[in-house]
Parts: sequence; structure tokens; C-alpha cells
Amino acid sequence: MDDDSANRLDPADPGRADAVGRPGAGVWSVGVLATGAENTVTVRGGAESTVAAAWATATAALVRAVEQWGRQEYRLTVAGTPVMVMPGLTAAGRVDVEDLAESLAQLRDADMLER
Repeated sequence: MDDDSANRLDPADPGRADAVGRPGAGVWSVGVLATGAENTVTVRGGAESTVAAAWATATAALVRAVEQWGRQEYRLTVAGTPVMVMPGLTAAGRVDVEDLAESLAQLRDADMLER
């Protein structure tokens, strides 16, 4: 597990702000709730200058986490928008990271429309 505590962030941290001053607007985090675990472990997190950049970075981090951890339950938070993810499988039985990335792009687009 790549659990770098320097990357752990509180998505609701009012001290973080994006380029236009909205608290937490570009903050993102990715966590995994591994099989048998009781709590989500934050595996990546950061702050970007825009919400769109936060979505892009969080999506890439989630895909990397899925490649490392496999089919688990994941928690993604981007600019205060929480998402629970349970990746699907391909016909060959592998975790479908392409579908995951496409689905997150749709969520990003919907989230951006609401802002």
C-alpha cells in the first residue's frame, strides 16, 4: 500500500481555497475500504487550482489505486462532492478501469454543470 501521510488532506479543510477563493473548491481525496476493513484509508489526496483539474487528478489517482488494490470499495471526494465507487469487471474477469474512468468523466461533467 502506498499510504503517504503527506498526501492526506481533509476535503472540508476551510484553509484550502481555489483560484477564486472558494474554500476547498479544488481539494480532492481518494480512499479505499478494503475487504474486511472497518474504515476507509486515504491513499491519495491533493489540491488543484480548479475543480476541473481536481476531477482530472482524482480520476487518475483512483484508476491507479484500483490497479494497485483491485476490486474494492473506493471513496472519492472532489470539491466537496462525495462519490462511492465499486469498479466492475471485464468479460475476462479483470477490473474495468476504462469503464471506471468514463463513468467518472460523466460524474465530473454533471458536477461541473451544477457549479
